[in-house]
Amino acid sequence: MKCLILSLLLLSPQAFACSKDRPDLCKHLGVSFTIAMMMNYSGDSANVRKQEVITTTILAVGALGIAKELTDEKFDVSDVAANTMGSILGTILYWEF
Repeated sequence: MKCLILSLLLLSPQAFACSKDRPDLCKHLGVSFTIAMMMNYSGDSANVRKQEVITTTILAVGALGIAKELTDEKFDVSDVAANTMGSILGTILYWEF
């Protein structure tokens, strides 16, 4: 599983996109990662079933990201992808480490 996580981090287009050209992608990834970690911790602490916590976290963070994009002047699919990657990575890292 650790190899999968490293592969996602190193090989994902989002990892390469976090540059001077698109610093907003790093922000989307980082905020989504942080929210996912907090949601997983909260659900785990409340003794909610792991599967329910994971599903709720990824759906909720995704919905927040899409809602944020709908308020922007232009809907950017790259931002939604970064949000999704952040929520998935945050969830995997919380439960695997």
